Amino acid sequence: MSHPPTVREILCTPDDSSVIKEMRIFVKTGNEMSSANVVFESGAEYYYPALDNNTISQCLFADSIGSTFNKLVAQNDRVRYSKLS
Repeated sequence: MSHPPTVREILCTPDDSSVIKEMRIFVKTGNEMSSANVVFESGAEYYYPALDNNTISQCLFADSIGSTFNKLVAQNDRVRYSKLS
């Protein structure tokens, strides 16, 4: 009997970012990819269905979470996303 993967939700609200208001990361245990909802200070919200966990870690632990996210995710043509609002 197989069990569905466990999902952990990580909420990041970086007070020091002028770009990102909130990042919700949905980690599937045993998987190298996670999904994320990102709300920007502009009010726009995007869903990223498959972000590499290493990329997420680099963003979360960077000196500037917004510029690192922009460089590694937003400017990467291979990253899929959907605009939610």
